[in-house]
Amino acid sequence: MPQCPTCGAAVEDASEVCAECGTNWMVEVSEPPRAPSPPQAPAPASPPPEAAPRLILKRAGALTEQIFDLGERVVLGRFDPHSGPVDVDLGGLPEAGYISRRHAMIFRDATGAWYLRDLVSANGTFIRPATGDRFLRIAADHPLNDGDEIALGNVRFLVCFGPRE
Repeated sequence: MPQCPTCGAAVEDASEVCAECGTNWMVEVSEPPRAPSPPQAPAPASPPPEAAPRLILKRAGALTEQIFDLGERVVLGRFDPHSGPVDVDLGGLPEAGYISRRHAMIFRDATGAWYLRDLVSANGTFIRPATGDRFLRIAADHPLNDGDEIALGNVRFLVCFGPRE
């Protein structure tokens, strides 16, 4: 014996209407309309990976092919058995005599901005902004931008954030 789709009562085969609830069980009963689902907010897009800067060594005012890729926070200097390793060892450069063991640090803060910090180096850390015409000795954290030029002692680098060419 069939059952009423609404109340579940047994219904006679010959009957089109449920004696218990009055539902016409011969008509296909559709599910009751559902409340529309609230619109789904699009999943937040993962932020594009911020390119870590790289330093391109300059000699005699011209770019060289020596490129130093950097990470989120790096110490630039030269290895010394007493002070230990640094993240970017510039000791192999001919100008290394002017670079302190722990000369400078490049890091990204919580907002994603990049900074250059002097680590009390003997010969100073300098920056020439991409829009500037002279080097400035830094004494505090200094924002770092694409196209800036930095000097550690007498070693000069171009700061690049864009893709390698």
